[in-house]
Amino acid sequence: MALNLALVSTNGNTDASLTHALSVEGVSFTTLFDLRDLSEAYNAALVVLKRHEEKATSDAVQRCKELSIPLIGVVLEENLPDIDLTVSVTDFVVIPPRKGELVARLRRATNHGGEQSQEGILQAGNLRIDTRRYEVFNQGLRLLLTFKEYQLLCLLASNSGRVFTRENLLSQIWGYDYYGGPRTVDVHIRRLRSKIEERGQAYIETVRNVGYRFRSA
Repeated sequence: MALNLALVSTNGNTDASLTHALSVEGVSFTTLFDLRDLSEAYNAALVVLKRHEEKATSDAVQRCKELSIPLIGVVLEENLPDIDLTVSVTDFVVIPPRKGELVARLRRATNHGGEQSQEGILQAGNLRIDTRRYEVFNQGLRLLLTFKEYQLLCLLASNSGRVFTRENLLSQIWGYDYYGGPRTVDVHIRRLRSKIEERGQAYIETVRNVGYRFRSA
């Protein structure tokens, strides 16, 4: 893919898993250790989102806005619990990515325009889920969800009416090797409900002795 990408590293280090993923996908990139070197010559910038490095991320976001170039937030899989999706980036990608996902997201981000199409939008009542930007809105107000809450919501909302057992949700969201029990699902569902149903709508229905399903309000 003919792209000129900048891998931004403000702490002097690059993440091996990210550079490996880029190389495997055949993506050419330049590592920048100073935001002042970022320019309009680049089609997009990638920055690894890490806990306790909010200032560096904020500076990268601001710089990309000034240059009007897309910024892709890179999230390491082990850091997912610490990401709340409030960062104003064009898109997110989880490392290690599924085959083809990294290139697909880079292409989509660099083709980003002023008006977004309805592709990637899930609408349920007053709830609007933008799967391209990992954002959720209720009556136009952006909701602050953790990554697991976002994953749960997307899975349920994209399968409206389908009943998921707790075991289904546990395996699809946390993975088969997760050692926590079904109680983990209940806790996250409760927190998710408190955020998306705070305006009176009821989206997630409990199916007694089975699990949960999503109902469009």
